[in-house]
Amino acid sequence: MPGFYEGKPAAVVRQKMTGALYTQASLTARRQMFPLTRPGVRAGICVTLALLCLSGTPWYAARYGGVWVPVALEVLLLLLAAFFLFVQPKNEQAQLEKKFSSNPLLALETTASVYRDSVVLENECEKILEYWTEFQRCFETPRYFVAAGGRERYLWVLDKDALSQEECARVSQLLADAFAAKYRRLKA
Repeated sequence: MPGFYEGKPAAVVRQKMTGALYTQASLTARRQMFPLTRPGVRAGICVTLALLCLSGTPWYAARYGGVWVPVALEVLLLLLAAFFLFVQPKNEQAQLEKKFSSNPLLALETTASVYRDSVVLENECEKILEYWTEFQRCFETPRYFVAAGGRERYLWVLDKDALSQEECARVSQLLADAFAAKYRRLKA
């Protein structure tokens, strides 16, 4: 699998993915890679548009003699902002939990061997070699590492609870070097 030049793995971790971890990591990756999918950004856009409609209400009233259309549009935009803030995140989580529960391979106990150029994921049903160049982005949170955009497995998650302090620092440095500008440490 990994080439002879890679040497020993930086870490060999045996972990079992949970639905909550998969959902949280998937949301983190999606919202970091595509900022317009963040609930606050979408709600902010709607509120901004509602304020623009509000500022144009006097002009509309002077020109057309009524305010019902801009007021209705403002209310609609504010309701849409509330939907983006409160309803859509729950729907996204439910969708990701359903995706996790529908794929039994994600729930299997997997051994992840982290090398300089790749990661080898091995469980009782499959053995996957993913090179870091195949992933689009990598994020480190206080709880886990997540790499998104892989060829064989779109999302790779490594729980930090399964690592010692030394292994965690080694993997963090290895991923920062491998991903360079595509690597990001997140505070939460």
